[in-house]
Amino acid sequence: MNSQNRKNALELATWNVHGINDRTTGLKTRNSDFQKHLLKSDIICLQETKAPVNIPNYKCFNKNRPNSHSGGVCIGIHRSIEKLVSEVKVDSDDIIAVRIRGVLNSPSRNLLIVNVYDSPPNSSFKKRTGNDETIDDVLEFLATIKVEDEPLIVGDFNARTSVLKHEYTLKEENWTNDILNSKLSGLETTCRVSEDSILNIRGRKLLDTLACANLTILNGSVLGDIIGRYTCHLYNGSSVVDYVIASENIKSRVHSLIIGDPNEFSDHCPIYVKMDSSLPISQLVVTGSFGKAPKRFKWSPGCDPGNFVSGQSEEQIQINIDAICNMSSCNNSDDVYRANEMLVNLYHKLVENTLISCRQSNKKPSGKLGNHHEPWFTADLMKEKRRLNRHNRWLTKHPEDSKLRVKLFQLKKQYKKNIRKKKEEFIKCLNKNIEEGKNISWNGFKELKRYKHHDQSLDLFDMTNFISFFTELYQTQTKTCLSSEEMKLNINLQDGISSALNTDITTDELDECIKKLKTNKAVGEDLICNEFLKNSGNDMRRALLKVFNACLQYGTYPWNTSYITPLHKSGSIYDPNNYRAIAVGSSLGKLFSSILLGRLISFREEYAPNPKNQLGFCADGQTSDHLPTLHTCVQKYVKQRKERLFTCFVDFRKAFDTVSTGYYPGRL
Repeated sequence: MNSQNRKNALELATWNVHGINDRTTGLKTRNSDFQKHLLKSDIICLQETKAPVNIPNYKCFNKNRPNSHSGGVCIGIHRSIEKLVSEVKVDSDDIIAVRIRGVLNSPSRNLLIVNVYDSPPNSSFKKRTGNDETIDDVLEFLATIKVEDEPLIVGDFNARTSVLKHEYTLKEENWTNDILNSKLSGLETTCRVSEDSILNIRGRKLLDTLACANLTILNGSVLGDIIGRYTCHLYNGSSVVDYVIASENIKSRVHSLIIGDPNEFSDHCPIYVKMDSSLPISQLVVTGSFGKAPKRFKWSPGCDPGNFVSGQSEEQIQINIDAICNMSSCNNSDDVYRANEMLVNLYHKLVENTLISCRQSNKKPSGKLGNHHEPWFTADLMKEKRRLNRHNRWLTKHPEDSKLRVKLFQLKKQYKKNIRKKKEEFIKCLNKNIEEGKNISWNGFKELKRYKHHDQSLDLFDMTNFISFFTELYQTQTKTCLSSEEMKLNINLQDGISSALNTDITTDELDECIKKLKTNKAVGEDLICNEFLKNSGNDMRRALLKVFNACLQYGTYPWNTSYITPLHKSGSIYDPNNYRAIAVGSSLGKLFSSILLGRLISFREEYAPNPKNQLGFCADGQTSDHLPTLHTCVQKYVKQRKERLFTCFVDFRKAFDTVSTGYYPGRL
């Protein structure tokens, strides 16, 4: 895995997302526009999630209110620094905290991230529970933290603090804004900048708490937010209720604090914080860690096989074929690998000259919809989205414009309504096509299943675990399990078997196996598909025969690399043991193996035929063929003779993956 984009700045994003699951578009974390707001950060703090959150490439710590569909907080830690993080116990359901070791200059100091969500005082949750002590819970928690912990508190407090930090508080609750401004004159050292000039009761309580803990508000007092921008835009006004709070030590490390623009996902704006870090934080880029799959040749109905066949008679192709067939220096395994490489390059050159239009491209489909490739997301919806984004930018520049704010919320409501309508129409049409079809439409079922959102998904680091698991599984060396007597017997049998199995492969054997190849099959690493082999002329087959006989002569198999696709069976999706590995190898290797298999089957049928009750690994044999035998045994011994019948069904787990390869020579 490559560690790219290393930096010494820790980036944090905090956002009240107003529910992680949107009833119109599903999980917000699966929306590419939503991801753009968050996935460049090392730490993600979300409030009012209303459900557990799972973000790819992040270790998520969730806390939700029991028996409630409101609230919820989450801290997501990029998995490149996951080992440095531990969760800190907090008694409140609206507060979650994690400790990050080693990110500050002093090795004895830890960064303590505290994420808080305090519902509005008039919310149904506060009225039902009568508990408005979240800010008090924050103070109690700060009193219990370790001396070496430096707190950085973020969240939605639903508290309006005007331009105050914490040093100056008000006791008179009935002061007007004019009196407040006169009292604050000459107090530049205790004030910050803010577009919100209102100070409410909860704001005073928050300021008192910060004064007790010797913490300060960073909004409007650090680079990036020099005007103290609004963080929440509702239909009835804008306010600053989302804060970043820290000690003076942490504040001195902060490079910038930026308030994001309003968007369609929430009434609140995301806040981005960048601060110094003593560790080089590694943000791993997927494209830098895992390479893209190579472009494949696709033999589609539009391709003319005649061009492929006629292209084999071209002069340059014939020269390359003769070079393979006349190889006189094929004396070892390295020469066999080189001959196979020449054959593969020959097929590639032939295909590119004759079927270039049929090459598959990894290029994403282009269009005017940008990242929105859902079939129900029409051009009209894109226009509405652009108009909505334009009004969001205008509101950022003119937050006091009430008409603009009302217009924005009308557009947002209509936009979501239209998305919901288009999606329902598409799903309804898809169901109708499935129900009215005369035959079962599996493609329709797959299409319908694709729009069922799953909260679980694998990320970059899970893929790394899968690679390590399968690499270790298939590279495990096993000792030869044959005894000395079996080894001697094996040596004595070599001479007798050699004449039957190790003779050169004939043209008839090659032609017979090529006829049995199926089309429209997946290709391996060499990108050779069965259609190329089936349409190979006599000259190309001479080259194939040369390579195959060289492999047989020197005991070399140059196609030992396969593409593995893990197929989930049951249990946790994060455990590689719960997957069945589907391997796709080279078509050339499978053709060569089928020739050898045919020889082994013929040899076994002649010298050691299978018993009549053998159905496993036999042509035209199925497991269900034993059911009549079992039924007869039950009727005879249980029903007629009134005796007991004992049966044993064995299903070995990962039998082919775990069997000792040392047994193969003796069994064969």
